[in-house]
Amino acid sequence: MKTNKKQILFSILTTIIFMHSNYAQNSNALLLGSWESVSSHNGRVQLINIEPDTTIYMQTDLAAEYTYSIAGNKMIATLLNSAKSIIDTTDIIFQKDTVVSILKRNGKEEITTMVRLSGDTSNSTGIVGNYKWKYPNAHTAFSKFTTDGRWIFRLPIETRKGSYKLSSDTISVFYTGLEPVKMKYWANDKLLILTDLKSGEDNLYKKTDYFIKD
Repeated sequence: MKTNKKQILFSILTTIIFMHSNYAQNSNALLLGSWESVSSHNGRVQLINIEPDTTIYMQTDLAAEYTYSIAGNKMIATLLNSAKSIIDTTDIIFQKDTVVSILKRNGKEEITTMVRLSGDTSNSTGIVGNYKWKYPNAHTAFSKFTTDGRWIFRLPIETRKGSYKLSSDTISVFYTGLEPVKMKYWANDKLLILTDLKSGEDNLYKKTDYFIKD
């Protein structure tokens, strides 16, 4: 029987985490905030937002990442992890709390206005920071531009709201009309491991500074 390489990598990674963290204490506070799955499937990632008032959001997002560079009023973006080479050049207009991009395609202009998220102080000028904007399907999309030239794009396609209850190292998640989902958890300030107690499936998440509630 062949062993899945992904399973081997996950096993090695979790072992390293436990060894170097000395089994970091499972504090309730460590769970709070936003998390994103380390692995993706069919261009989708899973996000979790855990709030202090026992509210929890589970979300599936379309995900893409680009490299970008800006020269004057032009931004050149290259799609990563794609079988095809996709490069877009857009005109960029910087305003106080917004960035307007204008993409000319097939004789038409596609205008996108990205609004800097409230509380984002990563860079008061330029494009670096976290933004939300309306996607053509009218849903709210998210863009994060990093100082090292990465553009992270996320588009929520399904969001489920529920509540949770903690007991020792177990989190139980409740959705209206469904059976509770019980998971064992381990967390530090950067990583979260959830193990479904029914299926035994492990899922690894990383801490993020974004989560869009459309």
